[in-house]
Amino acid sequence: MISDVLSRLNALCIVLGSSSPRRQQLLAQIGLKYTVVKSNFPEDLAKNQFEKPVELIIGADTVVVLDGRIMEKPASADEAKRMLKSFSGRAHQVISSCVLLYKTKANVQWNCEQFETVTDVNFATLSDSIIEAYVATGDSFDKAGGYGAQGIAGSFIEAIHGDFYNVVGLPLQPLSARLRDIVITHF
Repeated sequence: MISDVLSRLNALCIVLGSSSPRRQQLLAQIGLKYTVVKSNFPEDLAKNQFEKPVELIIGADTVVVLDGRIMEKPASADEAKRMLKSFSGRAHQVISSCVLLYKTKANVQWNCEQFETVTDVNFATLSDSIIEAYVATGDSFDKAGGYGAQGIAGSFIEAIHGDFYNVVGLPLQPLSARLRDIVITHF
């Protein structure tokens, strides 16, 4: 989606406002060159660390929602087990909100674009022993909802309705489409 404008995008100073290894891997997968600046609020970005006055900042957060409740990263093994048991045999949603901030050479103000992507995920029925074994791997603890679709927990998923990469942590197609529009329109 962005292959025709990739060199123009990579000429910008692109900042990923996330230290998520999955988001870094996904941006690298589509060919973007970027600098990671971990988001810790309040955030005061040191402007002198960037060589170019034209910047593009990508921020994203992903949540897992079941029955209207946001399922955060589990704080304990017991909480991870409870989360996975609640997903067992049911559907839940993965929602990513992305924000793109950019300045053009002619622009002193930051431009902001924001969008959400919602993906429905259907889990198979999971036995207690499967849940126990998965939680014992430690994979649950750095992921919203207590699982990662890109790893062994991918075997729990019966169906995904929507963007698979959204479930991993960054919706690549809508992000690529918006990045392409920004670079064509403003750079």
